[in-house]
Amino acid sequence: MLSENQSDQHLTARVRHYRSRLMIERTVKSLGIKDIFVKSQTWDGFERACDSWHHAYWKWVDQAGSAKLRELLKDRPIDLSQVPDKAWSKLPCAEAEKESWLIEQTRQEILQQAALFRLAMRGPEAEDIETYKMFSDEMHVAALIGDDTYFMEIAKQKQRKRTKDIGDRRLKYQLLLLWVPGCLWASTKDGIGRFLNENYPRSGNKSYDNKTIADARRDLNLYYSPRPLCWGVAINPPRLIPLK
Repeated sequence: MLSENQSDQHLTARVRHYRSRLMIERTVKSLGIKDIFVKSQTWDGFERACDSWHHAYWKWVDQAGSAKLRELLKDRPIDLSQVPDKAWSKLPCAEAEKESWLIEQTRQEILQQAALFRLAMRGPEAEDIETYKMFSDEMHVAALIGDDTYFMEIAKQKQRKRTKDIGDRRLKYQLLLLWVPGCLWASTKDGIGRFLNENYPRSGNKSYDNKTIADARRDLNLYYSPRPLCWGVAINPPRLIPLK
């Protein structure tokens, strides 16, 4: 039987796997490559790619979040009274576990959103008013629980020096977002570069070189198929480009 601490860790792991799956599904849908992604699930190495990506993504979330925020969320009660019935019915767990699941899911979502906001504050989104509207609910919650993450990041904006190519600094996050949904783990090096440049182009019409991408991939410890299974994936129009 699991101890209370082990049980909590087990629940966190399950919730994170669930949220990872949702994130992949949303990204695939936004890219319009559902059929290609479904096919990739049958390829050798898919599970290893998913596991390595999941580990890298949540490691990034944990590193991006402050120790204070994690401590605030650790034992803080979360009000579930406003959660709609529809949300309760969609939870992927047994009825008796739904309350604890939703509490943990809320905690993990708060950590995710804080990490994404910190990333946005280092990119061009920091100068877009829509970014702050998008995170307005999270800022409200942060104020209620005493988390300074959002407000400290906003306060830093005047002192933060912008790089000439802000997008270049976010290559690792682009890999984390697209590694599995975009089949990058199974694509050729040139195919990976094309996919990134097509979806997240660098400033000045520059392209990422293969070495920069490979270095970022190794640093994240993402699984890459030793033998590419496709040349790559194109978005306009969505199609799988076979090996030549």
